[in-house]
Amino acid sequence: MKQILSFLSSMKTMAVLMLFFAFSIGYATIVENDYGTMTAKAEIYNARWFEVLLGLLAVNLFLNIINFKMFSAKKAPIFIFHVAFFVILFGAAVTRFVGYEGTMHIREGLTSSSILSSVSYFDVSAKANNQEVSSSEEVYLSKRKQNNLGSNLTVDGKNVEVKLVEYIPDAMESIVADENGKPMLNLMITGGGQGKKVALEEGSYYDAGNFVLDFGSGERFNKPVVFIFINNGELYMNHEMKLSYFKMADRSKGDLPANAAEAFNTRMLYSTDLGSFVLREFLPKATKKIISDPNAKAKMAGLDVLRFNVKVGDKSKEVLLYGRSGVEGVKEHVNIDGVDVMLHYGAKEIPIPFSIKLKDFELDRYPGSMSPASYASEVQLIDITDELTDYAMNWLKQQNSKKPFFLY
Repeated sequence: MKQILSFLSSMKTMAVLMLFFAFSIGYATIVENDYGTMTAKAEIYNARWFEVLLGLLAVNLFLNIINFKMFSAKKAPIFIFHVAFFVILFGAAVTRFVGYEGTMHIREGLTSSSILSSVSYFDVSAKANNQEVSSSEEVYLSKRKQNNLGSNLTVDGKNVEVKLVEYIPDAMESIVADENGKPMLNLMITGGGQGKKVALEEGSYYDAGNFVLDFGSGERFNKPVVFIFINNGELYMNHEMKLSYFKMADRSKGDLPANAAEAFNTRMLYSTDLGSFVLREFLPKATKKIISDPNAKAKMAGLDVLRFNVKVGDKSKEVLLYGRSGVEGVKEHVNIDGVDVMLHYGAKEIPIPFSIKLKDFELDRYPGSMSPASYASEVQLIDITDELTDYAMNWLKQQNSKKPFFLY
């Protein structure tokens, strides 16, 4: 024991620990820049080895204070310097193990008494014969390494095993050729100045807001519809509205009157007063596949898809969970062998012991510009004794900031 304490209290040990700490946080910055904050937390900041490293640094500082008798008056500056590190480490430990953080979104005139956690949670519950068991844990998933995530529960004498099969960050739908698949259209639909990629399979439709693209769904609509169908392996449209077109190959354009069998060509922009659409690709036999967006940006968290295998006894099913950092996820239910299993991934609503009411919100813009110059919010804090206290809180934002108002 004395040898261990002697090793931990040496200056060489302190130098090695500090160098390793500096290297770790530098590496974490690179990981965060390339893969996002959650990957950096999963691999470094919230990893057990990083917590052990900080613990060893704290022990080393404490032993050095004792060994070098820094608590004397002559060494007061050095003592204060070392104690400052203890204060920082203590605050970090409280935040890490006790504290929680999130966002509170309040509209003017409304009151809120809960926040949405900044951390994502993985929740599982199993219910059978009026019995229910559940589990919940914080989730930090890495985009680079294998993730181990799951839960084992027992309800009504049955074992419920949930295991992560695949993690797909920044997920997007892609269509791939498949001999056992259905006819599939790869479309780009625009409206309101924005474009959206849509994979439309035969037997379904897409509601673009002002009009509908129907690919043999058999549904009825109370808005303009462009019916898409296949005849002898070729793609056609049935449209009662006039369309204008723009060929991307030769940049020619013109108008198309209403037609019950208009050829639907690729790389041609079809437009109406209600919106526009382009057929990017037509696959006679294809299926949808969820992949990671190759153009995703690390600083902008995309939609995560988690593929789980849920097993009850000797029966199992596959479940897809969709979620996004900072957004409350959708609960998915699956019934296996009489057991209702619920899975949830995403932010969690956390109640707080007071309420905040947004009484007034003011936005100032730079003269001659639509860019926000400052935000001013008058809020009312309502504590549990119903005593009211008014605060005026102002946040100066950077030029060209277009973020919505959040109260932290």
